[in-house]
Amino acid sequence: MDVAHPIVDDTYPDDTGKSANDPYAYKRLYIGPGPQHLNGEEALEYVRSRHADLVGDIGRTQRQQQVLQALKQKLNVGSILSNLQQLFNDLKGSVYTDLSEQEIVGFAGFGHGLPADAIQRITLGPGQGDQNYGDYRDVYDPSAGSDQSVVIPNCNTIQPLINRIFGLAFFVQSCNVNG
Repeated sequence: MDVAHPIVDDTYPDDTGKSANDPYAYKRLYIGPGPQHLNGEEALEYVRSRHADLVGDIGRTQRQQQVLQALKQKLNVGSILSNLQQLFNDLKGSVYTDLSEQEIVGFAGFGHGLPADAIQRITLGPGQGDQNYGDYRDVYDPSAGSDQSVVIPNCNTIQPLINRIFGLAFFVQSCNVNG
């Protein structure tokens, strides 16, 4: 996976250092720029880091999408199917679903056969290229007693996308935000 900008987070939560006397332990997280091969724990840290991105949660969302895309490229349905029972055993107690094993296998096959260019990734807010689906604003939240940073949807640019995804008529207006 190609890391566009270094991730430097001096306040990444460190679960290994927590104790009764030290409930809030942190560690320094650094992931350098360029091609990276991340193990599961490193990938999780890469997508969870909240303080290392110039565009905040939008950047974190983009990193999450990047890891999912890299994971899709790496996974081989054949290797999953041959180790399926072990995978189910490993996930027992951590993942809860009402899907049957057959349905999960079917979804795995569908996902594997889906071309990468058939997957459209969008993020509410300022995005890459011409994807401007919202703007950052600070809005006062009386329950918190302070301003909260939020993304206000840009209905003019996101409405056509909503209509296409949900098969709505061109003139349907479901995005209605005042702010």
